[in-house]
Amino acid sequence: MNWATVFILLWIFAPALFDKTFAEETFSKCPFGKQFDIEAELTCPENKEHFHCVPVLPYFNAVKRICKRPKWFVKGTFPVWSPKYKKITSVPCASRRYQDYSYKSNNISVFKCSREKALCTEKGQVTLFRNHSTENNLCFCMDGYAFLKESKNGTYCNPDVENCSCIWIRTYQKSEITTKSNFQKRETEKGAIIRKYKGEESTDNLEYKPQSTYRSVLAVLLCIVILYSLVTSLIIAILKG
Repeated sequence: MNWATVFILLWIFAPALFDKTFAEETFSKCPFGKQFDIEAELTCPENKEHFHCVPVLPYFNAVKRICKRPKWFVKGTFPVWSPKYKKITSVPCASRRYQDYSYKSNNISVFKCSREKALCTEKGQVTLFRNHSTENNLCFCMDGYAFLKESKNGTYCNPDVENCSCIWIRTYQKSEITTKSNFQKRETEKGAIIRKYKGEESTDNLEYKPQSTYRSVLAVLLCIVILYSLVTSLIIAILKG
């Protein structure tokens, strides 16, 4: 083997060997349950509370197992390992997940955010999507449906703390109008009724005014006729006397 061949082989394989040697050690997934505690003791024998298993930026397709002092992060995020800055940081939750409480970076339960957002897919339900990484989606009922149990909000239902089941109703009652569309429809109909009532009242007044004027004129004319008759009778009586 000559030097040219050695140089070519080094040129081909050296980058891969270099990357393998100096690349950070990562894993495909985190240990869970008792295995997590065992791994924490093996990786961080001085203080197992410092053990972290977090996704690696930027694609989250690997995890980093490392000993670091835990730190607090705000809700709406989850902890990740940044190879660029060699530290644990946090990023916002994905659109279909949320994190509704602050947490320590070593909390494995918040791996890629602890909760999945609800999709209201039961009969009669509609999902109100909320683009908040700290809150769940909400549910409300379609037209013709009402909540099995009245929600605290009256219109929307929080699936985290309430029973958001919807039932079919045949008649609309005030207490059963729970959807936004029904509420708007009811208010529109209410406004139309009020406007109609005011219109009829206005028309009645217009019709009443001519009748009232006509009656007043007749009364005045009648008084004049009676007065004229009395005066005429009095004059005739005086002349005869």
